[in-house]
Amino acid sequence: MNRATKYAENRIKGFSKYKSAIEAGYAPATAKNAYLIERTRAYQDFWLEIDRKMDSQGINPAYIVKKIKDALEATQSTFYRGREVVGQLPDCKTQLKAIELCLKIKFKAEEIQFNKRKIVETNTVEDIDEMTDEELSQLLTSFCE
Repeated sequence: MNRATKYAENRIKGFSKYKSAIEAGYAPATAKNAYLIERTRAYQDFWLEIDRKMDSQGINPAYIVKKIKDALEATQSTFYRGREVVGQLPDCKTQLKAIELCLKIKFKAEEIQFNKRKIVETNTVEDIDEMTDEELSQLLTSFCE
């Protein structure tokens, strides 16, 4: 597993950017500028792959909206008849945590796709090839912030 992937997994776990970077094996100087990690192809590809896997499992915006609606309408109750469980409704707190995670992942993947599209729409390959390193850095910075 590469460091960018480990960094992303640490972010999913809720670690700060700095701690995620350190735990992934980055130097403290890089950890202080974690946005540089988030601009790497490996980091962005990680999020896009997660998004594709979610889509393949039917976890798309419509599904998430339905789950939010279900969670908002549910109550936490268990009905017993003697020792037999007769009915149980979903635990809203758990569902909402899962939905929050799904939304973070979906929006991150969409942000990356949007940034890549904007670079392609505004510059041809020839334009990018002719840019100095500083100009290219400024262009990428403008789309990644």
